[in-house]
Amino acid sequence: MVLDGWTDPDEAPSWDLDPLCPGGPGGDTFHERVAAATEALRALAERAEQAGPLGADADTWSAVQVALDALHPELGELGTFAHCAASANSRSAAARAAEATMDDLRLLVKRVHVAICAALDDADDAGFEAFVRRPELAEAAPMLRHDRAGRAFRLAPELERLRTEMEREALLGWGRLYDQLSGQLEADLTVGGVTRRVSVAQLAAMRADPDPEVRSRSFAATATAWRSVRDICAHTLTQITGQRLAMNDRLGVDELASSLHDNRIERGTLDAMWAAADAARPGLVRYLAAKARLLGTDGLAWHDLDAPVGAGRNVGWGTATRWIGEAFAGFHPKLTTFAREALDGRWIDAAPAPGRRPGGFCAGAPRSDQSRIFLTFTGSIDNATTLAHELGHAYHNRVLANEHPARQQITSGTAETASTFAEAVFRDQLLARAEDPGFRLFVLEQQLSAATAFLMDIPHRFAIERKLYALRREGVMEADQLDELAVACQREAYAGALATWNPTFWSSKLHFYIPTFGFYNWTYTFGYLFSGALHARAREAGREGLALLEDVLLRTGWQGTEDLAREALGVDLGDPAFWVSVVRPLDAMVEEFEALAG
Repeated sequence: MVLDGWTDPDEAPSWDLDPLCPGGPGGDTFHERVAAATEALRALAERAEQAGPLGADADTWSAVQVALDALHPELGELGTFAHCAASANSRSAAARAAEATMDDLRLLVKRVHVAICAALDDADDAGFEAFVRRPELAEAAPMLRHDRAGRAFRLAPELERLRTEMEREALLGWGRLYDQLSGQLEADLTVGGVTRRVSVAQLAAMRADPDPEVRSRSFAATATAWRSVRDICAHTLTQITGQRLAMNDRLGVDELASSLHDNRIERGTLDAMWAAADAARPGLVRYLAAKARLLGTDGLAWHDLDAPVGAGRNVGWGTATRWIGEAFAGFHPKLTTFAREALDGRWIDAAPAPGRRPGGFCAGAPRSDQSRIFLTFTGSIDNATTLAHELGHAYHNRVLANEHPARQQITSGTAETASTFAEAVFRDQLLARAEDPGFRLFVLEQQLSAATAFLMDIPHRFAIERKLYALRREGVMEADQLDELAVACQREAYAGALATWNPTFWSSKLHFYIPTFGFYNWTYTFGYLFSGALHARAREAGREGLALLEDVLLRTGWQGTEDLAREALGVDLGDPAFWVSVVRPLDAMVEEFEALAG
């Protein structure tokens, strides 16, 4: 579908954060709003900590829960504002201070939550049921039930309060150190005899550059940059993993238990999901071999995993946004209208610049009913796909915007539903327009490259993180040891299909250093596969597919994952056959790719 009047400049934009909080992170407005939220949370914490048992003081506990939920839009808005400011300019002391201030607010929220959970834990079943049936708590009831079910992950109330108070100096502090380090890390890049100083975020965006020299040299420069801070990264990872290990041991749970609970998912579902990766691996190994032949190498190097093949090309920002708009319109015009709103509203920051943190994200601003999207756009189709992915996240936020705050609690796994759905819509449109064999080869490669990322790269990240706990139990983790671990996990996940590996991966992957939760990896594979099944069902439904998508997205804010899948799609997530069925279309793509590759 061709869109009339859809025009954007070729230069990637910077966002406008003033609608969220005018005056910048060091301005009076931000500090005044933080002060008001801090006062409200402190009063709420004191009220909760002085309240009686749930059965005897139900009115107080209900009022505390209602008040905490009411603060959610303001806290979400301020958190997004501070995080966006620091991500775009990690060198700004004001932005870093604002982000640290939001850590303080989150700890106050957690202090209130600790008190609520202690009351829920102490109540008997009858008292708890009477409490959650109160009319003012009807919307919050599913989350309150989930909180009560999480008793296995809590210490005694006084220890839980101490744990909360200490987190700023422990987990959060180590995570912020990594953020600051990665945001300021730079390297010298020499291409064509010209040397320039670039950030690791800019280097990461060169992974899909058509020029093999750019890919090779940017990868080498990235490795050099991360090796320069490898000991700091190893120590940081030791501390983060060590604290989590100590807590797990105290609670008597393994390293996955908390991730599964937080994602409202059963262990059997996670185990069944990996069957899809196992089923897809032989075909993906063939794809990697064919890609190596196209690139004229004996085996595919790590830095060539994202290399474009066929009649691919870099695109300007305007071309990328138009293609996304046309792809979204092919599914439903409502998605296109939403994408236009995000672009015109300057929700997106994508211009390469020094001091930017690596990676990309979408953060919701619930008070304004907006989102903010962060990525570094250098013109690759991969960048365009990332933009589509993040716009999917933003649409998810929009669907949930009018829901009660307690029904906006998306899990990490289901958070990837709309984003990978949007990716699939974009890639399908590219494939549909690809009549020229060279361009079709290019687009097929994009599809299979994504499958490789979700079904090979993510399992390797998952394996690394699981083994970190075993290493930490043995003692302090050393950089050389972590290099060896990364390569061993890569060899297994990629079935030895690559000619070179990436030893510094463990230091460069932000996900290992997220302080607030672990295992932000398997959820991407879950989202890819689950959204793949949803996308296939939505295509069959035609224009009604949007209603199906939005029904699923609404459920992600509060429902258990297995119940969601059973009720919305009629599938059993504990059945490996379901997951394997999702990846079967890849076989035909691999065959066509091999035929076109020759």
